Amino acid sequence: MSQERGKTMRPIQHVKNLTLIIICLSVTPVGAAQLPGVVEAHIAELESYCTDVGGHFQDPFQAILTADFNQDKRPDYVVDQLALSCDGAASLYSGSGGAQVNTFVSTPKGYINAWSGGAYGAEVEQGVLWLSVGGTYCGQKHVASRADAIYCKRALTWNSAKRKMMIDPGIKPRPLTSN
Repeated sequence: MSQERGKTMRPIQHVKNLTLIIICLSVTPVGAAQLPGVVEAHIAELESYCTDVGGHFQDPFQAILTADFNQDKRPDYVVDQLALSCDGAASLYSGSGGAQVNTFVSTPKGYINAWSGGAYGAEVEQGVLWLSVGGTYCGQKHVASRADAIYCKRALTWNSAKRKMMIDPGIKPRPLTSN
């Protein structure tokens, strides 16, 4: 009887182990060892800003988005400082003007910082980086203040001729909706 029980338990145990492995693999975040050097150095610099003011740098990987913007089958990276957190210095990475967004795109010679600028958030949808921006980026002329600005989402795409990410005038701005 115990021999039969052992035989039936082993396959079930293997299934449990395999399930656990699959679950662990599906929730594993991108780690620092997997980041290109230029992205890792950028994150380290942002961490130093936090620790220099006596803060505690929180999980930076929540601020990293990935996509293949230039279609070379290698991941490209976006660091959205709006999603960063420094415990002890809450407004270190963002303010009323939004936060810095940096894009790092792979090239045959390594990764380059293909775009840097301010935004009120970033998201990736079907290989397109959407930035929440305001004012002239949304077609508004002569913005007197942020309170008077119109806000929208603009598409940032890879321009292979200029070798950088650019706001794509061929993709219509989207209205910025609140949740």
